Amino acid sequence: MNRMLLLATALWKRRATLVLSLIAFPALVLMYGLNKPPMYEAVQTISLNPENTQSDVLQDTSNEDYQKILERKLKSETLLEDALESVGTVMAGTTNEETTKAVAQLRRNVELSSAGPNVIEITLSHEDRSSILRQLEAIVTLFIDDIMAPERFAKDELTNHLENQVRELTEQKADTDAKIGGLKSDLRRADEKEANAIERRIAALEFQSQTLTMQINLAKNQYEQVLNETQQTLFNPIIKAEGSPVILTPTPRLSQQLYFLLVGLILSVVFTAVMVALDILFDRSLRYDDEIRKELGLRILGRMPNLGDVHFDKGRMSTMPKINI
Repeated sequence: MNRMLLLATALWKRRATLVLSLIAFPALVLMYGLNKPPMYEAVQTISLNPENTQSDVLQDTSNEDYQKILERKLKSETLLEDALESVGTVMAGTTNEETTKAVAQLRRNVELSSAGPNVIEITLSHEDRSSILRQLEAIVTLFIDDIMAPERFAKDELTNHLENQVRELTEQKADTDAKIGGLKSDLRRADEKEANAIERRIAALEFQSQTLTMQINLAKNQYEQVLNETQQTLFNPIIKAEGSPVILTPTPRLSQQLYFLLVGLILSVVFTAVMVALDILFDRSLRYDDEIRKELGLRILGRMPNLGDVHFDKGRMSTMPKINI
């Protein structure tokens, strides 16, 4: 009870500070907020298909480490600079300093977060409502292309390798079959001794031709399998944007003012709490019996009332009690 009275006393003593802070802090913060341009926010939802990829990063987007890897890709300097170039923010005549500043600003304004199993969201903050959706679309397109690039390059490299392999094996088989045809012509003109040697060579070449045929068929099957996987990826991609980006804050000015007003109120409460705490902490006065006994170690024999202001009027004394709070 004593502590509550002490707190109430401190608040009453600081009532002017309390009222002033409740007015001044929100007003100052609101003035600061009014001088800042409103920031629009837009979001793009992206879905992942981990079944079509071997990448561990895309298998579990709820993993914080994998999220950080994806966010580093999203905020890479090359990707952001290409996005700025695609929307015309960075052009051929832009200086390196201006480009670096624009990329740094964009890096602060774009965020990646997990929105559920196999779903991520990319959020962009921007001052210009007319260009925020276009800029976000450019970022998302480049981000998806960057994610799919290793898979696409790996399949392209494998496809080229199999195509070259089929071509080389086909040429070897054609050369072998030509040799077999020539030996068969020689066999008809050869004597018995030469015929035996030619037949052995023909048998070896026919075995080689059969082996080459099996290798060609295997390479063709692998080539067709890779092509089918590539087509499946086109119809069911590893990562894709769901719909179009959406603006989250159609009226950012109101939201921004409410935010700064809340910040001002919080600052005023914190300031008042600090002032009251300091007032209580450094207050050494003794107000209650238990405080007197604890501090002085003496018994209380009696109490003298505070007579307040004493006035004498024609020899008569009058008092007005004074209450110190």
